[in-house]
Amino acid sequence: MAGQTITGSMVVDTSELAKLANELRTSSSAVKEAVKNITDNPFSANEAGRNYSKQGAEVHAALERAANWLKIWANATTATADAFGKSAITYSTVDASNADKTTAGTK
Repeated sequence: MAGQTITGSMVVDTSELAKLANELRTSSSAVKEAVKNITDNPFSANEAGRNYSKQGAEVHAALERAANWLKIWANATTATADAFGKSAITYSTVDASNADKTTAGTK
């Protein structure tokens, strides 16, 4: 397993960390698309029917809340993906630097 030793017993597989970051970005994009579908197609009291305007307004408000929470979730997922991706690059750079130092010390 390729990786960077962080502490005495913990190793980070940088290729898997980068892969996870990409999978999180894909997930975030899917959630953002769901939010777009909700916000681009609002449900209004009028669509509920003449006798159900109160219920229609409640459905509309619930969908707005759901879209808001999904947006928050997607943004958090994107931030996590960015952090994982940055860490994968940092760990790889540190690993390469340490390998160069080790190699230089043996010559």
